[in-house]
Amino acid sequence: MLALKLSVDTHGREFQKVKESVERVTKESESLKGELIRAKGKLKAQKEETQSLWSSLDDLEQYTGKNSLEISGFPESCYTWTEEVAHLYIVHLLLYDL
Repeated sequence: MLALKLSVDTHGREFQKVKESVERVTKESESLKGELIRAKGKLKAQKEETQSLWSSLDDLEQYTGKNSLEISGFPESCYTWTEEVAHLYIVHLLLYDL
């Protein structure tokens, strides 16, 4: 009977250790899930910011390219927008080159 009692006590202690280990792992798992959720949120925000920056860069490149267009034969003081000089060029072609 004493051996049975010792066996039950031993199994009880082992069960308690396993239970504590499972509780510890469960808490750690919950903590890691929280970290993962925060990391995913941060990654999403960074992706959105990156997309926004790429879009802004595209806009800036298009804007600077448009302003960097140089058309020979028309003085810069003749126009302020590319569309104006294109219009002037077409008028010039129609009036003088046809």
